[in-house]
Amino acid sequence: MSGYSQRCIAKLEVLGAPRSGWTCKNVETMEDATFACELCDYDRIRYVHVMAHPQWSGEFRVGCVCDGTMSGNMLAAQERDDSAKRRETRRRAFLKKQWAEHPAGFMVLPKTRKAITAEIDSFRGREFYKVIVGGEPYQWWKNRRIETLEAAKAVAFEVLEYERKTD
Repeated sequence: MSGYSQRCIAKLEVLGAPRSGWTCKNVETMEDATFACELCDYDRIRYVHVMAHPQWSGEFRVGCVCDGTMSGNMLAAQERDDSAKRRETRRRAFLKKQWAEHPAGFMVLPKTRKAITAEIDSFRGREFYKVIVGGEPYQWWKNRRIETLEAAKAVAFEVLEYERKTD
């Protein structure tokens, strides 16, 4: 057992939290590797595993090793971490793609499996982007209007990722 795992278990014991049986709800990607694990205090984490337990009211945000320790499955924790890394690689590659301006005035992302466009629209004098992926329009994302082309590109990626998971 690594020192990080031992610190993780010791911290769980001090807090009175269950030592095992945790589930990883999500893996969040930070902008850079500056997050500190809430259990072992390792401070260079970029992929944060959000852990939950049915007998614990809160969540812990931890690194891969503490996820493996808490869930009891280090290989699954590493696969979740690797999956987050692959997703981040796809996101960066997608955001680097060059969009073309269509003669009708909207932006188009060529050479994709679905038609993706972003066009400027306005409501009550305020401009926003409407993203259309495969004929499905998106004007809002996370309860906010899509206000920049960069945000529109990010929304297009998120929609494609969601559809990728459900296919």
